[in-house]
Parts: sequence; C-alpha cells; structure tokens
Amino acid sequence: MQPTSWVLHARDGQKWFALPEEAVAEGLIGVQSTRFGGVSGPPYDTLNLGQSVGDAEEIVRTNRERFFRAVGVDPSRIAFLEQVHGAKIVVASEPGPQGEGDGLLTAERGLFLSLSVADCPAVFLIDRRQGLLGLVHAGWRGTCARIVRQAIDLMGREFGANPSDFAVGFGAAIWPCCYAVDESVRDAFAREGWRWETIARQRWDGEWDLDLELANRLLLEEAGVEARSIVPSPACTGCRDDLLFSHRRSGGKTGRMLAVLGWRDE
Repeated sequence: MQPTSWVLHARDGQKWFALPEEAVAEGLIGVQSTRFGGVSGPPYDTLNLGQSVGDAEEIVRTNRERFFRAVGVDPSRIAFLEQVHGAKIVVASEPGPQGEGDGLLTAERGLFLSLSVADCPAVFLIDRRQGLLGLVHAGWRGTCARIVRQAIDLMGREFGANPSDFAVGFGAAIWPCCYAVDESVRDAFAREGWRWETIARQRWDGEWDLDLELANRLLLEEAGVEARSIVPSPACTGCRDDLLFSHRRSGGKTGRMLAVLGWRDE
C-alpha cells in the first residue's frame, strides 16, 4: 500500500496533520501541529510551540503539554536542534538538545525527532525496511545546499539505508503561490548548479515564485526515492491563516508549529 495524503485530526480543541500510518508504516507517529488548541494570545494565537519567538515561557510550556498529550508523544523522549537555516545534519542517539543543525537522523526506536517550522518545509524520511528516521528543515538555504540529499546519503553511509525503501512526507509549508524571492536567491541556486527555471517561475514584477517542495522532490527522486512513495504537503502556510502560522505572511511576528517523527511503543 502506498502513501496517499496527510490526515487532519481534531481532538480536545487540537488540530494536527498526521501521516497516514496504515499507508506509510505501522506504528509510525509523523505529525505537524497547527495553530489550534493552545492558550497563546495574538500574534501567537493560539497553539504557539516556539520557545524563542517572544511568547511567555509558561504559556509555551502549557501549549507543548497539550500538543504532546494529544498526539501521544512523551516530551522527555524528544531530540531537537537549534535551527540555523543551514545544511548540517545530526545523528541523534538520545533525547534533548543536539546542538546546531537543520536535519536529524536516528536509528533509535524510542527516540522522537522534532523541528520548529513556520513556512519552511519539514521533510519526513522513513526507512520502512530498517525503521530509520530522518527529519529535515528544508528552507531555501538548506534546499539550495541539497540538505535532503545529504540526509539520505548519510543514512546510507551510516546505516546502509536504501532510498527505494523510503516513504517521504512534506509537511505543511509555504507554496510557490505565496513565496516570491528575488535575484539574490536565484543567483545562490545558480552557483550551486541548480536549473532555476525548473523550480521557479518568474512573476510580472521581476521576482520569482520558488517551489521548495518541487526542488526537494527532485532531490529525493534523484537519490532513488520512488515518486509514488512521496506524500505531498497538505496545505500552504501562506494561504491558510485560519489554520497555520506563517513567518512571511505575518511579517516575522508569529508562532511556530512543531514537526515530530518517531515510532509508537510496541
């Protein structure tokens, strides 16, 4: 059975997206929060899970407790990064802070990976044969540096992973309809050897609508991931103000969502 689409769950005031366990891998918890179900006030309303955006610490703690309880994840088992919009990937073997980076990998069944997002795609990597997991923060800088390809290659070197065994999910993120970039971004991609016209479309005002999901999908397929095993993003953060936070739409002052990936206890 092949992956189809994300499922939007609702329970006790919470709403979150989940990868379809029955189609991806039994026992998988792959989720991304929305802005529903918390106690934060504007401009973080209501389920801000970001700890470094100016929201009160105790409020964020309450929001996180609500979210983790809803999705069935023990917060003491979560590994996380200080994200820097780069391409560093960390192999995690225990919970807690893992230093700077924008990608997490693990072979530990009892460990959950997490990333903070508010426009950039979170890319969920699941090796269905070995149970290996990866979670990658693929903003334009990371995408330009091919962070997803680097993560897959590292999973191969470290653990013998075969990309043909992977299922991949793109979390809710900004789509090209809401993501105009200027020539400096185009030039950065050109320096890294990208065919810019395949991943971006020029606008009437001279800027470009950049398709981050397409760019990363090309990297995945180039690495050997089957196209039919890729679950597309369920919603655009720029369009869905009613459901999702967007750093760009809000002018930088808003909450953060969490992407979380791990295995349910057997």
